[in-house]
Amino acid sequence: ELRHRECRLNGVVREAHTVIVDLRYGDCQLREVCQVFHDGRIRDGRGLPGEKLHIGERPLLGFRRCLRQELGILIGRGYAGVHELGGDVKIGMSSSYPGILTRNVHVYFTYEMPKKFFKKHGYVEWQPDKSTYFDWFPVEQ
Repeated sequence: ELRHRECRLNGVVREAHTVIVDLRYGDCQLREVCQVFHDGRIRDGRGLPGEKLHIGERPLLGFRRCLRQELGILIGRGYAGVHELGGDVKIGMSSSYPGILTRNVHVYFTYEMPKKFFKKHGYVEWQPDKSTYFDWFPVEQ
């Protein structure tokens, strides 16, 4: 029906749940600097590291996966220094899927990074289509 233009979708809402991680080391905060796509495009950084949760995934497990996938950091089950701060809901048009309304549930965490994981020159997440760069910035007061 869609292909033959016999109907259209009305009221479709994309829903995603995302963990957002405020990583701190001393008086510095880790932020995404930019994404460099392998086709040459560059997208400015989007703020704090984050990761979309898989359907049914608990936020704390998503937090651990975010650190592992984006920064290469494997933390143990003790979660020392990890604090869940609650969340909020953002509703708006998707930037990734133009024309589709998106409801994004954010769950926020803070993490005081231990010295053993700290890289003073930042981190790079390598993906098949792009590389994402993270660096340390003074904490905004």
